[in-house]
Amino acid sequence: MTYGKKGIIFTEYGDYWRNMRKLCSVQLLHSSKVEMFAPLRKEEVGLLVKSLRNSATLHEVVNVSKVVAELIENITCKMILGRSKDDFDLKGLVHEGDVIDWKI
Repeated sequence: MTYGKKGIIFTEYGDYWRNMRKLCSVQLLHSSKVEMFAPLRKEEVGLLVKSLRNSATLHEVVNVSKVVAELIENITCKMILGRSKDDFDLKGLVHEGDVIDWKI
């Protein structure tokens, strides 16, 4: 998740931070990259709508905040890792990385 103890999130403002921000803006968040994942986002939102429709038909209460957070997590996992979050424990991996990083 980070290289050494340098990452864009916790790095102090300076040359390194500006270079990382530029890299993210140009390479990761470029409009062509974002548009490339439009079908994936459309599919995931369609699944969410179908789920909400089924819940409404059954008169079930839905925690919309939780459902939207899961939608974002699903889309992010598929965009970054190319597979569903159900294939592995992403939160566990991130936590493990944080624990290891802090021990160094």
